[in-house]
Amino acid sequence: MTYEEFVEGLKEELEKLLGEGCQIRRETLQKNNGIPCDSLILTSPEWKAGPVLYLGELYQGFCAGQSVKELCEEIEKHLRVDLKAAPEEIIQGIPDFSRIKGRIMFRLVHAKKNQERLRSMVHCPFLDLTMEFCIFKEGEEGEMFYVTLPEKLMKKWGVDMEELSNQALKNMKKQFPAEVMSIEEAIMGEDINKGGAEFDSSRTLYILSNKKRMYGAGCILYEGVLKEFSDQFKKDILILPSSVHEMLLIPDEGVLKVAELEEMVESINRTVVSPKEVLSGKVYRYCRTSGKIEFADGSYVYGEAV
Repeated sequence: MTYEEFVEGLKEELEKLLGEGCQIRRETLQKNNGIPCDSLILTSPEWKAGPVLYLGELYQGFCAGQSVKELCEEIEKHLRVDLKAAPEEIIQGIPDFSRIKGRIMFRLVHAKKNQERLRSMVHCPFLDLTMEFCIFKEGEEGEMFYVTLPEKLMKKWGVDMEELSNQALKNMKKQFPAEVMSIEEAIMGEDINKGGAEFDSSRTLYILSNKKRMYGAGCILYEGVLKEFSDQFKKDILILPSSVHEMLLIPDEGVLKVAELEEMVESINRTVVSPKEVLSGKVYRYCRTSGKIEFADGSYVYGEAV
């Protein structure tokens, strides 16, 4: 079965399962970094929001052995149980900031690569990156539901960027706490260092992410996380963007060359990381004395225009 035959078969099976009230249209949507994604958008009078199905991911499941019918039955289950209720709860609270503020989150993404997608959305620049704000809810089976914030909604709320950023950081630290582990711990499956314990100075490469391992790169903005790590080693920290989900931390001994590290990051981005999960090719430095994050080559410091 070709890809196009798979898509047509999927649409036909979904129409049978979901009934005449469900409308299905095919569109190409932009995901992170402007990556085009062939998608099906489902709408129904029963739902307050239209779920999006990413065809590439579904086709991978088909190629791995799942039948079209099995895929559609899984989709129907989520629509009937989880997706039907979760977006409704989110949307009902959107007009009132006091009701929805506990669900404000952010994702750290590349600014330039997402410039078009974020043109009318709320985001806050940070070096060559930007904080993309969204309203978040976790489903009963761990599914992640989110609605990106349009600028007009922020204006309707009457909140400024500082209040929004502080609220998002507060929520993220509570619901997606930062976790740090060495590469050795990750390979061996050892317990993650969650703060309070001493880091092993003989280990030089650490992974920083959040508990969910989803968009954990944003943990570098959590108050105190990099300071605590830096204080343990009494050194500045080099920060390598592994992906949108994690950062690599290296205590700066002054021997590693930034240009070579950036070549390594770019090579990994090209050969290992999915294009939609690439964060940046730059290397950053946390300066222990100033408490700021900057480009490791000294181009900009936190807070300056990109």
